[in-house]
Amino acid sequence: MNLNAVSTITDTNAATLNITGGSVVLVAGTGGIDTDVNATVSVSADADGAAGNTVDLTSTAGGLPLAAIDTDAGTISLSSAGGITRSSGTITGTSLSIAAGGDVGSALGSLSTDVDTFSTTTAIAGDLYVSEASALTIGTVASTAGAVVLDLGGALTDGNAAAVNVTGQSLTITGGNAVTDIETAVSALTLQTAATSITNTGDVTLMDSTVTGQFDLTIGSVLTMEHLNAASQTVNIGVTGSIADGNAATVNITADTVTITATGDVDDIETVVANLTIDADDASINNTGTLELEDSDLGGQFDLSNDGVTMLNAVTADAVNLTSTGALTDGNGAEANVTADTLTISGNAAVDGIETAVGSLTLNTGDASISNSTALTLRDSTLSGSLDLANLNGDVVVGDVSVSGTLAINSGGDILDGNAGTVNITSVLGSSLQSSGTIGSLADAIEVNVGGTLSVLAGGTDGFLVSANIDGVTANNEVLVQEPTVGLVLLGSPTEAFSAHIVGGTGAHQVLGAIGGDLTLFNHHGDWTTLFQLRVHRSIYIPPIVSCGRFSTDLQVKHPSSKWKT
Repeated sequence: MNLNAVSTITDTNAATLNITGGSVVLVAGTGGIDTDVNATVSVSADADGAAGNTVDLTSTAGGLPLAAIDTDAGTISLSSAGGITRSSGTITGTSLSIAAGGDVGSALGSLSTDVDTFSTTTAIAGDLYVSEASALTIGTVASTAGAVVLDLGGALTDGNAAAVNVTGQSLTITGGNAVTDIETAVSALTLQTAATSITNTGDVTLMDSTVTGQFDLTIGSVLTMEHLNAASQTVNIGVTGSIADGNAATVNITADTVTITATGDVDDIETVVANLTIDADDASINNTGTLELEDSDLGGQFDLSNDGVTMLNAVTADAVNLTSTGALTDGNGAEANVTADTLTISGNAAVDGIETAVGSLTLNTGDASISNSTALTLRDSTLSGSLDLANLNGDVVVGDVSVSGTLAINSGGDILDGNAGTVNITSVLGSSLQSSGTIGSLADAIEVNVGGTLSVLAGGTDGFLVSANIDGVTANNEVLVQEPTVGLVLLGSPTEAFSAHIVGGTGAHQVLGAIGGDLTLFNHHGDWTTLFQLRVHRSIYIPPIVSCGRFSTDLQVKHPSSKWKT
């Protein structure tokens, strides 16, 4: 049935059904359809249960107020020069298409539907509010600059392949159901859904949202994040651009596993996650809870702060700054945990057996055990525990390193001074320096302030057959020199006593020099068969009982005011 009115089509029987028939087309002229705000149009195209009926309602002037529309299994098309409102009832059919010059529904009264598919024929000139009773396949839905709000009783699926499904200022999806492969072009996105996969074109802000299944979000530009609650779920975020924090110090992501891929920076994102993978340029992440950092690759600087235990797999970046209030542990066996130019570890917690390939290392931790594979500068560091550093290849240049426990450095190259005349090593309980090359040099000693025993084992030379040059700067320094194969230089305090325990060795010129206080020399085993020279400022004492070795060649001693004496 077609009903075409020059002016208006009005309701004359209150809430009673207006039209019953098969296919129904209602067209109103200049007066619009049902301009009386106390009456609405009710339409039924259910022809004695027959399916496939259609309803087309058009208002060429004014709005379109509706009650129930029931087509059984037919299609519904609504077109209004103004907005479309609903006072009661549900729009029921197989498909619904809408065109409107104003808002469709409102925050106080959504358009209630029970249809299979939904689309807009032209962009809505306003907001769009739809409450769907069941699952919905969405075609193209557009608002020129308004909000699109979909409350769903079932899953939302893509009905137009790779084309954009929703265009508008914002999109809100509620109902707690799945959203599958939806394309959007919106500036703000709010979700209360199950498993969800969305691809957005342009910049977007992910507003406070809750997702109870896996969440896959792909963004074509900048993503700004408020809070995503995906507790116990997997979150995959891919951005062709950067990711920014949209809620200051509040958590941005709560989830079990998060993978972030961005071509730009990831700035100041707060997370509560158990597993994190990040591939970006620069990135700064603040996490709470036990965390496993999976293999990650960054083009610039990576700042990770975790309030909890942190397990490292393989991280590559230019600069890495790790802060962990819990222990920092190894998650990938013998593989490098951090590959970078510079690495800084803070948090005053233990660093337990990690492998690195870095050129610069700074530590502010508890106990630390680190194996590094390249030449290294150990910069000014303070540890509340002990340090065990194995540098497999290349020199170790030492700045000002202070430990409350013991310090051990084993270098595949030299161990060299990195801060001129300032103390290099301060340890409360003792230190061990082992090098395949020299320890210090003739021109620049390693300065130590060691509360316990200093053990030195060096195998290289520096011009004058010197394997170690150690400058002890506090009282009663005790140096244990193990198996020196070449020369030895010890530089002591200008005023304090110094003792040296010689354990074996075949050096050609063993030189202890510039001992400002008394020197006590212990030769624990082995016979010195080459020239042995000592320079002391005060006195030298060789205990005959403690010493089990002997000097079978000349022992030369020189006081500053005298010549060498044998």
